[in-house]
Amino acid sequence: MTILFFPWLHAELVFQEPPRGVKFFNPGLKEAGADKNVWRPDNLPLPENEARRYIRESLGFGEQFSSPADLAFFAGGGLEDFYSQTSAAIRSEFSGKMAAADGAAQPKTREPFLTGQMMLLLAWTLEEKNLELKNLGDRNRNLGRQFRTNLGLDEEERRDPMGLQNALNGLENDFMAWSRLLPWFLLWMTDADCLFVQDRIILDEWQEAGLAFSPLEKAKMPGLGFDSEEISGLSLQKTEASGLQLALTPAGKNDRPWLTKKYSVICRHEEGEWER
Repeated sequence: MTILFFPWLHAELVFQEPPRGVKFFNPGLKEAGADKNVWRPDNLPLPENEARRYIRESLGFGEQFSSPADLAFFAGGGLEDFYSQTSAAIRSEFSGKMAAADGAAQPKTREPFLTGQMMLLLAWTLEEKNLELKNLGDRNRNLGRQFRTNLGLDEEERRDPMGLQNALNGLENDFMAWSRLLPWFLLWMTDADCLFVQDRIILDEWQEAGLAFSPLEKAKMPGLGFDSEEISGLSLQKTEASGLQLALTPAGKNDRPWLTKKYSVICRHEEGEWER
């Protein structure tokens, strides 16, 4: 059983550290980690060299645009649909290799896994860029504070007149929407797996959509993979819903058949408040 954190693929981007036993998705890169808190599926279609090739091609194309919004507008759709098309040659080539290797096997049955890995590779890479920007902002803030202190400026004069930090903070949310990313997490989940979510925005949207959470009994936590030493301090809730409900997708949209299945979600719950 795997408890998979959502929506981030980097532990460094998580505000509150999740309980031990929760894992982060590794979409197929060595630097994505090999620690106990990282999960890498055995059936990822792209080997690491092809995964890196996809990232290089997609980001190389994306660098022609000043912002992801411009890129999405040029594509005539969302980032998800656009980026999945930038590597059509890779997908065609890899599908051909699978068909040749499997003989009568249907390549189309594996196509979602190829697209899903590509989307998660992009999400992981965008998070890496976000971390670089955050580190840049931290260094800028620390250097600026030291510089202004050395100049003897008062608190009012120490404010950032250019608003650089605010600009960097704004870039943190410049990713594809969580609801578009969710189907590709669910694609690899078995009936025994579950998502771990502690983002209040996501949880609030689910509640507004009618999803009901109930307390998770502490006696069941060890069987789910949570650390037995942490159980006494954990207050968790659980729900079960179809992938369509979790992705806030209309029921009539059935181009992703795995979303009709039900999936389990566990969330942190403390004194009636979700994590912000």
